[in-house]
Amino acid sequence: MGYHGVCKELIPVSIFAGLTLQPAAAIAQEELPVLIVTAPSPLQPPWTQGDASALPGGGYLLPEPSGTFTASTIVTPQQIASSPGATLGDIAAETPGVVSSSYAPGAGRPIIRGLDNNRVRIQENGIGSMGVSEIGEDHGVPIDPLASQRIKIIRAPATLRWGSQAIGGVVNATNNRIPSPDTPQGLSGILRSAFTSVDHGREGALIINGRAGSYAVHADVFKRVTSDYRTPAGKQRNSASRMQGVSVGASYIFDRGYIGVAISHFGSLYHIPGGEAAERRVNIDLAKTKVVTRGEVRVDSMFIQTIRFWAVASIYRHHEIAREAGIDTIKSTFRNRQSEARVEVQLKPVQTCIGVWKSAIGIQAGRRDIGTAGEAGGLLAPATEKRVASFIFNELHIADRWPLQRAAQIENVQMSGRATVFPANFLPNGAPIPEFARSRSFTPFSVSAGVPAFWPLQRERHTAIAALHPRRCGDA
Repeated sequence: MGYHGVCKELIPVSIFAGLTLQPAAAIAQEELPVLIVTAPSPLQPPWTQGDASALPGGGYLLPEPSGTFTASTIVTPQQIASSPGATLGDIAAETPGVVSSSYAPGAGRPIIRGLDNNRVRIQENGIGSMGVSEIGEDHGVPIDPLASQRIKIIRAPATLRWGSQAIGGVVNATNNRIPSPDTPQGLSGILRSAFTSVDHGREGALIINGRAGSYAVHADVFKRVTSDYRTPAGKQRNSASRMQGVSVGASYIFDRGYIGVAISHFGSLYHIPGGEAAERRVNIDLAKTKVVTRGEVRVDSMFIQTIRFWAVASIYRHHEIAREAGIDTIKSTFRNRQSEARVEVQLKPVQTCIGVWKSAIGIQAGRRDIGTAGEAGGLLAPATEKRVASFIFNELHIADRWPLQRAAQIENVQMSGRATVFPANFLPNGAPIPEFARSRSFTPFSVSAGVPAFWPLQRERHTAIAALHPRRCGDA
């Protein structure tokens, strides 16, 4: 079948509660690194055109409120620079509750609390990764940490903001490829380089940000090269990799907002170690080009406070190559054309008799055309997927102390492709297997609610409770 689209209620009701206790004596004896905990609420204060260096970590991100009902862990720029990881999965695996698939040195995909593939959304600056890593463990994620300033691991229930495919969590890599309003005046740059002894690895990245008045620009380029890595048992054959990328972007910043656009290209060539793959010198040659735009307008009307939007279009392909008779031959090809757009509207706060009521609404739409050729042509027939989703997020601050939060999301998914009629015993009988066109449609609905500060405890203690009822559909 060209798609697998069964709508399932994966977790009927999930209750999340956390209590962190730390004795005062332990605090006095040991000073631990600061762990930034926040959540990606669509309710954000208006930005100001300040110096980005004033932000935690010196990043270029719009502020986000703390105290929301689902925590997210942020990997800081310093942690990214000091990490030996070469993929997004390797970096994310250094945080609690996350591991990497680690199928190959160039194909590490994050697994959050046992959920992966199309149950965990991988994205860059709020937009999907636009690859095919969720349908094959040996398929790489087309995002490199060298170009990232922060990596955020977001867990349910806040993931309703990004659709039902994020039911298990979201891994969001952020950077300044579309310059934000906090980009400082003048020209600045970052140069990164590193060497690894285990695989004779070399990597380097150059990131440049500039601003003159209302115009801001960004450019980055990076490259990473490794040879076969060594183990106590000797060299691991067919484990080399090479990754490179480039991006340019620009923004126009005005009194009430900004709008920007960026184009980027990512390329990777990595080998698959172990067994037959090493004998055949199997490797994957990956390339992705995308154009993305993003903006924000502070309306400040009677009902609307801020409007934010994102849009992206990308072209992806990768060849799976194996050596036959001493010649590298393309055995399979995966192609993915994908587009996505999202608009979020933050409404004006309303003062009620028991507290301040805040709301945000949003809509997200996307289209995906995926196809294969070669050996994979019989495994995954061409398919088209269309998604439209909307969400609402409410927050009620009772006595400025207990923020009660709730969210709901509804999504319509339409899939079309080729279906196959298998024999009753699912065994080949020598006859041609008939195929026919097939379309299916699903409308999952998800809700969540939470209380970030359920009970006022001491400074060293925090408790929160949240409930989630999510539903999701399959992926093309």
